[in-house]
Amino acid sequence: MKISVKDMADRHVASNRKHWSHDRLTTVGASETFLCARRTAYAKAETAPDPDYEDRYGARVRGDLIENHFWEPAIRGQKPEGVQLLFAGREQKTLVDGYLSATSDGLLVGVAPDALAHLGVPDLGSDTLVVECKSIDPRVSLKEAKAEHSGQTQVQMGLIRACTPYRPNFALISYADASFLDTITEFAVAFDPAVYAAAKDRARQIMLAEDPATLPPEGRIAGGSECRHCAFHHRCQGAVVGAIPRDSVPVGANALAHLKALPLNAQMGSTSRPMARPKPPAGAAKRSANRCGCCCANSAPARSRATAFRSPGSRSKAASPSTARPPNGLASISPGSNARAIPPNA
Repeated sequence: MKISVKDMADRHVASNRKHWSHDRLTTVGASETFLCARRTAYAKAETAPDPDYEDRYGARVRGDLIENHFWEPAIRGQKPEGVQLLFAGREQKTLVDGYLSATSDGLLVGVAPDALAHLGVPDLGSDTLVVECKSIDPRVSLKEAKAEHSGQTQVQMGLIRACTPYRPNFALISYADASFLDTITEFAVAFDPAVYAAAKDRARQIMLAEDPATLPPEGRIAGGSECRHCAFHHRCQGAVVGAIPRDSVPVGANALAHLKALPLNAQMGSTSRPMARPKPPAGAAKRSANRCGCCCANSAPARSRATAFRSPGSRSKAASPSTARPPNGLASISPGSNARAIPPNA
């Protein structure tokens, strides 16, 4: 009989998946809110994944192991005297407001106003603090919280404020290095009501879309890095190609023959003589052989593409309620609100 630890690990993970008391197909979760809208809509519609898609569990299980056996026990056992840890571990709760939901990693109650002074927050303005656990590949450079994680905590804070008597103004995201657990990087994220409102609008549009293909392919627009991990990559590509308009009235045979008989410059809409080749600038002959001699010589570095959604917790460029708008260019729609709390996970 074959003995393979890999096979046994695969079967173990498959038979021990998380089960939630809340039907996650009915709402957009906090961790999904600022991912590609089309990708999320395909998932909510229970669309079949691409035939070659492999649902790799490594990063997901890694995060669960660190949260359940390192992060949560450390906070619960070492929190300051008088501080409570709520909605964590087996006490996690799913909160729902309309089409938006979140299951936060924890909420600290009874914290001091200057608890995050070491992170540049002199006063929390509340005695509550949302805490979020993340694990990170050591090769990733973290200069600020990842945008999707900042958006996730915005949803968590908004739902806690909408569904419970607590009013957190800040969240603390902690990134544990997946190779060296003693390396933990932390970021404070300030609650922004405008970002929470935008999240509710996005969730509504995603859940009410009759066809996911009508939503923008935001992963592709943002550069395609998210597409590498998408279960609907090929389906989405087909929708993009299928949306390219085609000529419905072909050129007649007589017109086509006439065009082919014209001189090339006439076909291009010009009756002037061919354009003369420009003279090369002085010293061009001395250019390096590794340059093409046209666009490479004096080209300036390309400007970086603007990200679709900047971290709302960034203190240097935090969005204000007056200027914030739904990320990724989605239009704002007034959502309905039926905030409620789901009992602890079954």
